[in-house]
Amino acid sequence: MSTTTSTPTPTWSYQEPAAVSEDERDTAARLVRAFQAIGPIGKDKQADMGGGGKFMFRGIDALLDALHRVLGEQGLVLEVETLPGPSKVERERWEQRFKDGGSRMVATTHAVLWVSVWAVGPTGGRVKIGTGVGEALDNGDKAVSKATTVAYRDLLFKAFVVPLTGSGIVDIESLDAASEFPAGPEAAPWSDEQAADIAAKLVTIRSSSNADEALDDFGGWMKEELPAVSVAAKPGTKRHPTDTEADDIIAKLDDLVESLEALASEPEG
Repeated sequence: MSTTTSTPTPTWSYQEPAAVSEDERDTAARLVRAFQAIGPIGKDKQADMGGGGKFMFRGIDALLDALHRVLGEQGLVLEVETLPGPSKVERERWEQRFKDGGSRMVATTHAVLWVSVWAVGPTGGRVKIGTGVGEALDNGDKAVSKATTVAYRDLLFKAFVVPLTGSGIVDIESLDAASEFPAGPEAAPWSDEQAADIAAKLVTIRSSSNADEALDDFGGWMKEELPAVSVAAKPGTKRHPTDTEADDIIAKLDDLVESLEALASEPEG
């Protein structure tokens, strides 16, 4: 006698999105203006790893200085929330032995903290900026503070897509730069279409998880191949590219975008 087993049919129900209040709309609009106002922050800090070498990095102090200005101008404050569910803090005691035979007990704290950051406007509207994670080890009492700082810093850098100084940043609101800042009388300047294409590709790169490395690569390439050229909205002492140079820049950015997409598609582990 045979029996038939039926497979339950998955069920789902549609949930109507929560209505957005006017206070939340106001906060979101202020947040967009803050996003547009924040400028580049370069890697001006150096970490010395001893035998592990040295590397440059962007510190949280410079980020907070920049955000304090742009958020203050928009009347926004940030609210940080630690998520107790996925977060964990573990403490381990172990014996450290010395060559002279002595020893001491050492306590190591390992913290993995998930934090959410909200923007709060003057009328109380709350808009979630995002969620980040930070991890730290410490033999004292600083593990939680370090992990929180790492999560907070990385989340804000990525959420606000903070560019690097000198990486050739295009002001997306000034895509008519070709007519405002001609490259020179002897060569055709870049077109508005080329400027828009470059801006879009830079936005794509800055939104990736490997943005810093890609922008460093692009900045180094610009210094080597086109040292007198800048794709910034107001190039200062440099000039905007010609149409041929803009094509070369677009080709370089295409290569970087393709490399980032290949990295993102690689399986983890």
